[in-house]
Amino acid sequence: MLSIDDLYGEYAAGLQAYATRLARDGQVAEDLVQETFIRTLGHLQLLAQLNPHQRRAWLCQTVKRLFLDRQASRAREVAAIAQLSLETEGYAPPVEPQLLDALLERVPESWRNAGYLKILAVIKQHLITKTTAPAPHRAVIFCQRIL
Repeated sequence: MLSIDDLYGEYAAGLQAYATRLARDGQVAEDLVQETFIRTLGHLQLLAQLNPHQRRAWLCQTVKRLFLDRQASRAREVAAIAQLSLETEGYAPPVEPQLLDALLERVPESWRNAGYLKILAVIKQHLITKTTAPAPHRAVIFCQRIL
């Protein structure tokens, strides 16, 4: 019976070299090879029926598919981040100045110091004057999540 140790001993070095050529990054290549051997655990019976050349082809094909999946996933992430940044650029959620008053009521007494109150006052002033500076925008979202 074919074991994962046998496969690893026979094919790991070749797969590592192939994955390094594909990814052009040693760490990514190691991850691809590890994932390939994890996937082989579910296919040991199939691999036992194949000759050594077919096994190597199956393993190389698995490395290639994992690499392509990783590349496609990365491209989707970049596109989603770009789309999200376009959608949220210049966006300021509608907020009533009373939101900060309600938040202040929930702040524990031990946290109510002059510096903290000053920050809240500045943020509230930005909201009242409809300023869309980045820092108040983030603070407003934070306040909404708390409430």
